[in-house]
Amino acid sequence: NRSRRKKKRRIAMEKQQALLLLDKNEAYHRNHPDTTALLQLWKRVSSHRTAAVFRKPVNPSEAPGYTDRILFPMDLSLVRKMIVAKMIRSYSDFHGRVGLICHNCVKFNGR
Repeated sequence: NRSRRKKKRRIAMEKQQALLLLDKNEAYHRNHPDTTALLQLWKRVSSHRTAAVFRKPVNPSEAPGYTDRILFPMDLSLVRKMIVAKMIRSYSDFHGRVGLICHNCVKFNGR
């Protein structure tokens, strides 16, 4: 059990280090002239088996108090619209919006 916790901590640290390296990568921040690569990434994320609940906006009648607690609602359909409208132009922009989806989920539901 102790070795399992140690392994989890090591994996978490490796993920954090990978994110720091990602932020230094020029390709992560580069604006894409067209939407093809970002839409391919969106499709891959959106088709993940755990993404179904994030594909559409939260229905306030199904989640009372959501609009009071969440100031910037975000869902995958809105992310796609933002890619098409060229409001999301880089992988880092995409990552930030998906991060907002996760942040909103944890803020509303808890961990």
